[in-house]
Amino acid sequence: MAKFPNLSRKDFGAPPTLEATTGILAAPEVAPAPPPPTEPRRAADSDSTRKSRKKTGRTVLFSTRVSAEFDREFRETAERDNLLLTRLLELSFDAYRKQRKT
Repeated sequence: MAKFPNLSRKDFGAPPTLEATTGILAAPEVAPAPPPPTEPRRAADSDSTRKSRKKTGRTVLFSTRVSAEFDREFRETAERDNLLLTRLLELSFDAYRKQRKT
């Protein structure tokens, strides 16, 4: 049986001295500023609108694969008409059912 080195132990070296770490905890923590938004947010994306939305009853995951062109056009149409993708799909299916009845 081959013997492999134990890779679970890593040698990080000796810990820093107390003098080297004095003041580290007292230093202020500064996070980088977030980048400015690239495009304005839509009114439908605002937090106040999102909180006030009613529950839709949509609880079943529906997933499928489509072409990149279809995805782009579908999303552009939903964006243009200010619709959720789910709502556009429902409207499309309703139109299909109406057409099939005739």
